[in-house]
Order: sequence, then structure tokens, then C-alpha cells
Amino acid sequence: MPLALIISSHVAGSRVGASAQASALVQFRIDSMIVPTVLYGRHPGWGIPGGAPVPIELVESMLDGIEANGLFGQTDMVITGYFASAAQVRAAARTIDAVRAAPRDNAPQGGVVRKPTVIVDPTLGDAGKGLYVPAEVAEAVAAELIPRADVVACNAWELQHLTGTDAREPQAAVRAARLLNKPTLVSSVHRGSEIGVVYADRKEAWLAAHAKAER
Repeated sequence: MPLALIISSHVAGSRVGASAQASALVQFRIDSMIVPTVLYGRHPGWGIPGGAPVPIELVESMLDGIEANGLFGQTDMVITGYFASAAQVRAAARTIDAVRAAPRDNAPQGGVVRKPTVIVDPTLGDAGKGLYVPAEVAEAVAAELIPRADVVACNAWELQHLTGTDAREPQAAVRAARLLNKPTLVSSVHRGSEIGVVYADRKEAWLAAHAKAER
């Protein structure tokens, strides 16, 4: 079974962050190792979340334990999400490098060794709210994780923040995504009365949209 390493939030009472990612992956028979960056009771959008950020020493110790068990060499996918500190971001960047450098023997006989895929979800903020992480976290994600990503998965506001370019509508989102120079999936893209997701790489782009829900 393929194996993913998820470095992101754990929120007990809301289906977001690492638990949501792991639930989606298991449907495709992908197992997950979760290293939490925060331990919250609920999504902060509902109010005071309860819980607290995970100290960097604990994050690094968990990653060290995973590596010591030889699991970096078995990791097929690294997914990063929400971070509470720039130190956590730097630890994730070092982990990506270590996973990529780890010896692995996952090729079928006579085949090619599969390289791990790195998916960066730059969980930084949203339209109408702006940044909901410290500025130094946003800066670290842009400097340390986006360059290491094989795929970027963000919302339109986050793409605008990363590129300094409008990304609210489909064509603008495609242009902004291509500034990252890697495959990018952009959510919360508006087209008239619809909202959807844009995918763009150097060769192709597409939009999946539906009518906006009534509030």
C-alpha cells in the first residue's frame, strides 16, 4: 500500500487538516503517517479552538522516530498544510529533503524506482480574512516549501498572496498558477454565479465549477 507523510493540523471536532487528508487518501488505498503541527478542538473559524500548537521539539522528535524506523525510504508522498511557526516549516523542508534522499527499493523487477511526490497546501489565509497565520510562517512557506513542491494546492487568495497577481477568476488563476512554474490546483475560483477549482500546468488548464450555494 502506498504511504503518505502528512505534516499539518489535527483538529478533533472539525473535518479539516490532516484528518481530512488521511480520510481522502484511504479511499485510494493510501496509508498515512500524521505529524501534527497543532492540536485543536475545533476549527478556529468557529471561535477559540482549544488546544495549542505542537512544540517544535515534539514535531522534530516525531519526524526523527519515523525516519529511525526506515519509513522515509518507504514514503511515496509528502503533504504539508497548516503550520503554527516558521520553525515547523523549516522542519518540514528538511524532512522533504531527507525523504527524497532516503534509499528506496520500491521498483518492480526491472522497473524504475518511484520518486516521492511532494504536495504543498500553503494554508495561509482566505478572502475577506487575509492571513490567519503569522507573517513569518507565510514567508517561510513561500521560501522553503513552494520551491520544493511537485504540486501546489491552494485557494485563490493564497495564490494571489504567493504571486502578487489576481487569481479570482479562471483565466487570472491560470496565469497566476503558471508563475509558480509547477502544477497547481486552485480552489475558490469564481466565474459569474459559479465557484470552482482550476488546475494549471505548463501544458494544460481546466476548470471544474458548480453553482454557488445559497447562504
